[in-house]
Amino acid sequence: MKYSDGRPVEIAFLIEISSKFPQMFLNEKGRTSVKNDGLMPSALSGPVLDFLMPKITLLGNGGAIWILAALILLCTKKYRRQGVLLLVGLIAGVLVGNACLKNLIARPRPCWLDSSVQLLIANPADYSFPSGHTLSSVIGATGLTKTNRRFGYAAIPLAALIAFSRLYLYVHFPSDVLAAAVLGVALGELVWRCGGKLLERWHAPRGRQRA
Repeated sequence: MKYSDGRPVEIAFLIEISSKFPQMFLNEKGRTSVKNDGLMPSALSGPVLDFLMPKITLLGNGGAIWILAALILLCTKKYRRQGVLLLVGLIAGVLVGNACLKNLIARPRPCWLDSSVQLLIANPADYSFPSGHTLSSVIGATGLTKTNRRFGYAAIPLAALIAFSRLYLYVHFPSDVLAAAVLGVALGELVWRCGGKLLERWHAPRGRQRA
């Protein structure tokens, strides 16, 4: 069964339910109890975060910081294969999240639904679900942690900050970020397992492959 716009009822229902989540922050008057009428509790908003969050979210634009990390890995002999896998994972994230799910679900962003909120960054033009910044960040953090656990000590907190920045800046619902995080871990694991095996076969000696 589908709606007139062609979307399955089950997907539309999940979107409707998840869009109700921000109401947890609503006060009796129906307005968000935050300084900038966004999704963040007032205790978490302020001039310091107003300055930092746009800078942090900028690191995740187009997966820039994670692409840079992959290129650095590619330049090292020890981690070259992991650099390839990280790039493959990021490309998979773009195809699945940005190209497919965003356009399939077509969920409006919270800042589109409430234009009275003054944004600290440019209003994004693409759809909300899932969060592309969070998706690429979790894929990047998953890949770097699998490459070397010590890399994860920096990658995981950075990924969490980028994900948080998307909520703070009022450009995503919490469910956008949560779904992207789950999808990012799944894609990261899938690419590392399947892609790792393919690379091992590719680089294995010919005699060993015949055996």
